[in-house]
Amino acid sequence: MLFIKNIKVDPSTAANDGAQSVRVECTVVTALEDTSIQRVELDLSHTLFPCRLEMQPVEGNVLPRTMEGDYSVFLPIRRMMDTGPYRLPIIATDSLGNKQRADASLEVVYRCPEGLSGVGSPNFLEQVGQTARANVSGADRVEFLETGDKAKDTILSLIRSAKRQINLQTYTLGDRGAGRVISDELVKKAGEGVEVNLILNADTQYPTSPLGTLRLKFNRVLAEWTGHAPVKTPEPESPAQSTAESPRPAESRQGMSVVLFSGRKPAGPEEDNKDFTEHWLSRLVASKAGKDETLPSWLSSFQGPGGLPALPLLDFAIHEKILVVDGERAVVGGRNMEEVYFSGWTDLDLYLEGPVVAEVQKGFLRSFREMAEAEPTSRNPSDVFGDFGQAQGPSCLFVQSRPWNREYGTLLSLVQAIQSCKKNFYVSSQYIVLPQGLLLDALLDAAKRGVDVRVFTNSARTAQQVNLGAGYYLSLNYVKTLLDAGVRVWEYKGFPGEEDRQPYLHCKEFLMDGELAAVGSFNLSLRSCYVESENLVFVQDQDLAAARQRRFVSRLETMGREITPERLEQLYAEHKIKIEWARHLELLY
Repeated sequence: MLFIKNIKVDPSTAANDGAQSVRVECTVVTALEDTSIQRVELDLSHTLFPCRLEMQPVEGNVLPRTMEGDYSVFLPIRRMMDTGPYRLPIIATDSLGNKQRADASLEVVYRCPEGLSGVGSPNFLEQVGQTARANVSGADRVEFLETGDKAKDTILSLIRSAKRQINLQTYTLGDRGAGRVISDELVKKAGEGVEVNLILNADTQYPTSPLGTLRLKFNRVLAEWTGHAPVKTPEPESPAQSTAESPRPAESRQGMSVVLFSGRKPAGPEEDNKDFTEHWLSRLVASKAGKDETLPSWLSSFQGPGGLPALPLLDFAIHEKILVVDGERAVVGGRNMEEVYFSGWTDLDLYLEGPVVAEVQKGFLRSFREMAEAEPTSRNPSDVFGDFGQAQGPSCLFVQSRPWNREYGTLLSLVQAIQSCKKNFYVSSQYIVLPQGLLLDALLDAAKRGVDVRVFTNSARTAQQVNLGAGYYLSLNYVKTLLDAGVRVWEYKGFPGEEDRQPYLHCKEFLMDGELAAVGSFNLSLRSCYVESENLVFVQDQDLAAARQRRFVSRLETMGREITPERLEQLYAEHKIKIEWARHLELLY
């Protein structure tokens, strides 16, 4: 039997600006004869920077034979470590393999580092890339696809022009309107011998298009059964810029291959920490209960996000929207492949050409291969990349998150950008679901530093298009905190008198100091931060960013209504029951 006692953390409160560390100490003893202490570790697997730190014996305070005594370790408080009270497990192991755990306590507070480079500085994207583990690249062409017609025409044109490969990842692919047209074109291209690889999110895809999903999933199998599978010899693959995994040899990759993502067991923690709950979730639970406590036992199944049960709508999900054709051209943004995203809602995508497409392609291929491990019938996609020269356009950074692997690139890169803003930070997001945490801290701090922070989101009228407006009523629970710090929030007015057809705001755009723009799938929401895979493309170009900023301000003036403190009081009075009811839905947004 092991005992861990005399736990100390000095200092007990530290800031997350990257300039501080704390010393964690404890005493470990054993009650069994002929055993010794083999290892003492500080477990950080529940944090944004998961790892285990081995605690070292304190010289002169440990018995040589049994290794009983005092242990310590210096814990660097990483820049952008999530804030709040932490329980830090100390896990001791003896020579018989017995383990014991005890918790140290630490409070992390938010602090923006001093002397940061501005978002327009030449090395800024490199710094963000180091944080997000992403590569800076250039673009030959960047086009904002703002209207639905332009986006649909571009997507269909890309698919129809494909000669070798089409890679598509989306949250939903519908079976009517634009979704059906896109599906038909994919099936057609697969029949012509083009390699088509799809990543779909099962929990949202099956309800959206059950028969269409089966049609896509088994397209290749049916083609082989009926003798209509493509048989022409594949073109030689480009050897350039190969991804980490090599494709299986002598395998036909023509036709269609579909991966349906249905959650993942999270990476770690080890079996000696079975009551594991990630910090973001334990903090949410504590805020609800009004005290620091772990998850109820019925939630601690240790199967899904943060310690939640792996149930539909709570589980990990892929939320990215990516299209890459022939490794040469790409579309990344907010639209899913359904009619409403093109003909009714307000959304935004980026069309890309140039070396940045290679980074998007690498991201897709890595995701597909990882997800296909659970589906043995899925074939390995080809490494198809364009032959790019020196980029002729702006510098870009494509970042992704895979929370089941404890990779939070989109969250960390966005927070880093907010910290580096000097003048303004403008956001379009379909809702605002930000319980206390790193992203909210960064927004509040920026406003208090004097940065002009503005958020454009849906109104009660436009939000009725999705889940009876639950996302809007949930968002109102967080608006007061933003307003109190100086953040300004606008709601999309929509079209009076057309309640059944409103331009729901679905775009995800981030504009910084007129120097940097980012577009992708990331919302100001809990799930975008910690649960769903997301992506962003950062584009560093003063002309483009300034133009988007002017467009954003114009939209606020012509289509928005500011939520002032007085307006918020009015909304609270008008929707009190709905707002209170929506407070219980954070984990769905």
